[in-house]
Amino acid sequence: MILKFLAKNKTIMVAIISFIFGVLIYNYSSIIFQEGNPWPQIKGIAQLTFGNKDFVKLDIEKNKYITKSNNVDLIRSFMKEKGYDFIEQMGSGYFFQNDFGDRLIAVHKFYSRFYSIWTISETNNINSFKFEKRREIDGQLFTISGEFICLPLKNEDKAHNDLCVFGIKNNNYYYHLQNLNNDFNIFGTINIGTKIFVIGKLISENDEVYNNLGKIGVEKLYVLNNLDIRSELKDCLPKSDMASYEKCKELLDTIRSFNDCANAGFSITKSDPPQCETPDGKKFINEANSSWEVALIKLYNCEVKSLFQNHGKLVKLELKNGNEITAYEPQIDDVMKAAVELKNKCGDIRLATE
Repeated sequence: MILKFLAKNKTIMVAIISFIFGVLIYNYSSIIFQEGNPWPQIKGIAQLTFGNKDFVKLDIEKNKYITKSNNVDLIRSFMKEKGYDFIEQMGSGYFFQNDFGDRLIAVHKFYSRFYSIWTISETNNINSFKFEKRREIDGQLFTISGEFICLPLKNEDKAHNDLCVFGIKNNNYYYHLQNLNNDFNIFGTINIGTKIFVIGKLISENDEVYNNLGKIGVEKLYVLNNLDIRSELKDCLPKSDMASYEKCKELLDTIRSFNDCANAGFSITKSDPPQCETPDGKKFINEANSSWEVALIKLYNCEVKSLFQNHGKLVKLELKNGNEITAYEPQIDDVMKAAVELKNKCGDIRLATE
């Protein structure tokens, strides 16, 4: 009856549809129009949804692509098919190089919490790009993850002291770390070789003794993963004695999330979403759409309205712009500690846990 009425009153139907579209545009205009004309993105999303594709090129002049989520493996496999190998990551930029020395950079940007846009462009000299980037952000907020190290010397034969000058290694590049908190030695509690994430200010430095691209004045430092069980599992799993069995069982019991399973070195399926299975039969589904480093940046920039964590160390951040980020924290309650530490800077964040 209602359908017959609407069929006879096309004006009412058009008005209803227009109203619905108007409401959607009003509430989500900042997302829909963030790239200007939304039609290429809408068309790309349709191709992702109905065309069974992981990567879709957008119908615009720039070399832009859209994917369903911020899955770094997608961009790596896509570039691998084009003959480019991954070199390193710097912030939201991912660098690739082919056998002829040609280099490309893929820059990531979220398009709502469900999709990601990748802009791929040439960079003829990766080192010059890094130095240009460094000058651009000199004195501004800088973020980087990598291995906590003692900086290597430029010349072993040159006179120097034997003190460890702390730094961070990101792939084959080094940065000098400077503690800006004079009341507390933030480096004293971290073991060399630990994976860390640093937020600070990059300062140009001409260091004649130690190999580094510049000095980072550290404002915040987070330990990303202080538990490396991969080597221990590799040692005990092939053995059949009771001591090895108990050791492996203890280690496997610490695996509580997809991220833990992946970090332990177990295989990941190519399903959608990806899954990881441990030798004792536990299966974990990747529920994250972002990384822990991105989550920390959003927290530090006071962009988070509320957060939630579950027992599997999955963290959900509701941002003030309406987007949602999900990521795995290295250890349970890491996100709670970060929120409490930033209370004076960002104010209260609604916290919840299961």
